[in-house]
Amino acid sequence: MPLPLRTVHCAEALGFLRDQPLPEGSAILTSLPDASELRSWTFARWQEWFVQAAEQVVRATPPRSAAIFYQTDVKRDGAWVDKSYLVQQGAYAAGARLLWHKVVCRAPAGRATFARPGYAHLLCFSRDLADPIEQG
Repeated sequence: MPLPLRTVHCAEALGFLRDQPLPEGSAILTSLPDASELRSWTFARWQEWFVQAAEQVVRATPPRSAAIFYQTDVKRDGAWVDKSYLVQQGAYAAGARLLWHKVVCRAPAGRATFARPGYAHLLCFSRDLADPIEQG
């Protein structure tokens, strides 16, 4: 049995996805940047961009494949920012459905963490695939 083909590209992701159609069978695994990484933008601008970037990633993923996002939440000005919610807005705008949503522990349960939780979200979306267990 031949090994699966794996190609890793190092490029500005959104520009690459806009200019380079992905072949069938390609999947995307990504983590979109936090607002703290784009300091010149307002928080509102970053949120708008984040949703649009998630939408672009899902649209660039072949319909019968998956886009997987690994995102941590963060606190900003005393409020919780749920990045999984922002990713879902973009994915739904692209016509995708959520296949699964997992919680990944970044720190042991009960350990206090600063400014963000000790877990991350792992979300999987597809435009044409469905969870075979829940069919019907």
